[in-house]
Amino acid sequence: MPEKSKQQLATDRTELAFHRNLLAEQRTFSAWMRTGIAAIALGFADIKLLAEAEPKWAVYAAGVILIVIGMAIHILSFWGYYVTFRALKEEGLPGLPIWSVVLITLSLFIAGLLILILLLAGLIDSP
Repeated sequence: MPEKSKQQLATDRTELAFHRNLLAEQRTFSAWMRTGIAAIALGFADIKLLAEAEPKWAVYAAGVILIVIGMAIHILSFWGYYVTFRALKEEGLPGLPIWSVVLITLSLFIAGLLILILLLAGLIDSP
């Protein structure tokens, strides 16, 4: 088997680095999605579990803030993924179809929004 030239080895390393960057970005996006879900769940739990606590406005304010933060995390994590995805795509590296990332982000954002609306409208009963 013939030895590869230094130029070919450098090209191979660069290509592998692009793949590592894409995988790292996908892991980061996944971690931020989990963080957003956790913030929404914590906000919901705050409102539900501390329903009898006083002052009620503070409990609701803390819960709403956490839910809104979770929703913002989903949007910001999508933006971060999209910027990196475009940069790597310009280098010719294929990645996840962007529509799938949009679908995941919108689904989680809409779920958080529905939870927020139902809580504020009083449609989800307190214990």
